[in-house]
Amino acid sequence: MAMTIMNNPSAMLTLGELNKNVSKLGKQLKKVSSGMKINSAGDDASGYAISERMRAQIRSLDQDTQNVQNGKSLLRVAEGGIKNIIEEIRTLKELALNSANDTNTDLDRATIQKEFENRKANINDIATETSYNGKTLLDGTYRKKIMLPATAIPSTPTTKADWQRIMERDGVTNVSGNYYVIDKDGAYSFDENFKGKVIVNAQNVYFVANPAYAIHAPDDPYYNGMQLNIEPEIICQAENTKLWLDNVHFVQHNDDHYDQLHSLIRFGSGTDNELHIAGKSILRDYALWSSHASINIGGGLSVVLDPNVPLDISQNGLWVPSIGCDIDEDLSSSNISISASYTELRIDGRSPSEANNEAGLYFSYGSDGNPETQPVIGSAKGGKVGDIQFLSGKVVIHDGSDLAADTAVGASASGSAGTVSSVNGTITADATRWVYEGERTLPDEGEDDGGYKLGMPLVIHHGTKANQALNVYINDMHTWSLKNDIPSVDDLEDLRHDPTLQAVLDEAKNMTLDDAKVVTQHDANVAIRVIEGALQYALNEVTNVGAYISRLDFTEANLVTSSENTQSSESTMRDADMAKEMMKYTKSNVLAQAAQSMLAQANQNSSQVLSLLQ
Repeated sequence: MAMTIMNNPSAMLTLGELNKNVSKLGKQLKKVSSGMKINSAGDDASGYAISERMRAQIRSLDQDTQNVQNGKSLLRVAEGGIKNIIEEIRTLKELALNSANDTNTDLDRATIQKEFENRKANINDIATETSYNGKTLLDGTYRKKIMLPATAIPSTPTTKADWQRIMERDGVTNVSGNYYVIDKDGAYSFDENFKGKVIVNAQNVYFVANPAYAIHAPDDPYYNGMQLNIEPEIICQAENTKLWLDNVHFVQHNDDHYDQLHSLIRFGSGTDNELHIAGKSILRDYALWSSHASINIGGGLSVVLDPNVPLDISQNGLWVPSIGCDIDEDLSSSNISISASYTELRIDGRSPSEANNEAGLYFSYGSDGNPETQPVIGSAKGGKVGDIQFLSGKVVIHDGSDLAADTAVGASASGSAGTVSSVNGTITADATRWVYEGERTLPDEGEDDGGYKLGMPLVIHHGTKANQALNVYINDMHTWSLKNDIPSVDDLEDLRHDPTLQAVLDEAKNMTLDDAKVVTQHDANVAIRVIEGALQYALNEVTNVGAYISRLDFTEANLVTSSENTQSSESTMRDADMAKEMMKYTKSNVLAQAAQSMLAQANQNSSQVLSLLQ
C-alpha cells in the first residue's frame, strides 16, 4: 500500500468500524440497563406496537379488577341493609303473631300497633339511608321494573296500556243475548255469533275479542284470531262516547245482500265522540241498496288509530260512505277527524292483507259495489257532513282500481262521483295530502310495557371494551314495595285443611307491608300473610345481591388470570434475556476497544512519513 499523507484509508476504515461497534455497544447498554429488548419503535416497529397494545390491555384489566372490588364493596353495603330489613321483618312477624293471640285486649293490640308502626318506619329509614359514595341503594332508583304510578290508570283511559291494566284489575264483562245495555264504563266482549242490539249509555267502552270465540282463517293471517259477531248494532246514546275496538270483526248482511237496515256503529249527538282502533278490526256491510253509513258520526267523530293497527271497512252501498252520514241526513254541523300516532295515514282501496297489513284505513267493495258513486269518508246521497280533517303528518291515498283519489273523501250525489271539492265544508290535512302509488314502511310499534318501564341499573364495568359490564338491579325496599302475592306450597297445603284461610289470602292480595296493621285479631292474621310475602320479597332481593357478588368474585378471578397471562405475553415480547444481552454487550465492548486500538495504529502510518525527512 502506498505511503500517503492527504488521505488515510486505513484510519477511515477503522473509524467506520469503531462507530458501528460504539453504536451497537450503546444499544446493548440501553437494553442491559433497562432490562428490555424493545425500548423504542426503532428496535422493532411491529413488536413495539403490539407490546404497547398489550400494556394498555394490562392496565385496563388492572382497573377492571379495581372496579369489580369496588362493586363488591357497594353490593356488600346493600346486602347489609337488606339483612337489617329482614331482621325488622322478623320482628314484625313476632308482633303480628302476638297480636293474633286472643290473650291480648284491644288496648294491648293498640300498644303493639305503635311498635309495629315504628318497626315499619325503621325499614323505610334503612331503605332511604343505605348508600355508598353518595348513591342510595335501596330506594328503588336501581330497580329493574318501575311500576307506573296510580295515575297511569286514569278515570278516562287514553291508551291501550291503560285498558289492559283496567282489564287486569276489573276483568271483562261478557255481552250476551240479543239485546244488551251497557251502563258502566269498562271492557266488554261478545258471545259467539252475537246477534242483536247493544245500547251504550257509558262514555268509555272497550270492545275486545273473546279468545274463546275466535274465527280461524289460516290462509289469511290478518283475520286469524279475531272474534266474529254477526249483525251487531251498537248505538251510543251518551254524548261524547269514547268507543274502543280491539281485534273485533263485525259482519252485517241480509240474505239478498240488498237492504242494510242499520249502521254497525251509530254515535250520539255529542260533538266529541271518539272511535279508537286499539287492535286490528274489521267492519263488513254487505247490502247494495243501503241507506245507512257503516259508522254514523252523530254529532261529530274522531277516529284514532294506534301504531301499526289497521281498520278494514267494507261497504257495498251505492250512495253511503263507510264513515259519515245516512242518506238524506243533515249532519252539516258534525265534523270528522282522522288521526294516527304515526306520521302517515293511509287511505287505501286494497285489503290489509294485500297491503302487507300496514296501519291505516282500508276500504273495499263487493262484486256488486261501485266505488265511483260514493266516498269512503264524507256525505251520503242527499246528506251533508261538516268539515273533514286529517290530523296526521301525511295523508296517503292509494290510487288504484278500487279507490280513486277523487272519490276517497268527499260527498256522494245522485249517482254521480263525489269529489274532494263537493263536500259540505272543508277538507284539511296538517301537512301533505297526495295520491300515492308505491309502498312505504311504518315505524316499528313500541313494545307494550304492561304498566312497567325499565329502570336504571347500577353498572359495574369489568371489561376492556365499551358496554362490557354487569348491570345490577336492586329493587325498592321501602314498606310500600314489600309484597309477594304468590301462594306458597304451605299456603296451598293449609287451604286443604282450613278453607277459611282463603278469605285471608284474598284480603292480603295486593297489600304491601305498608298496608299491614295489627289493631284487631283479623288484621293481625292478614298482616301475618302480608309479612310472609314481604319476607319472601326481601329474601329474593338479598339472594339476587348475593348472586351479583358471587358473579363478581368469578369475574375478578378471571380478570386477574387474564392480566397475568397478558403480562406474561408482553414480557416474552419485550423483556430482555439478560444473559444473552450481557454476552452481546461484552462482544460489542471488546470490538469497540479493538477498533479503537486499530484506529490508533492506523494514525501512526502517516507519522512514518517524517522519517524520510531525516
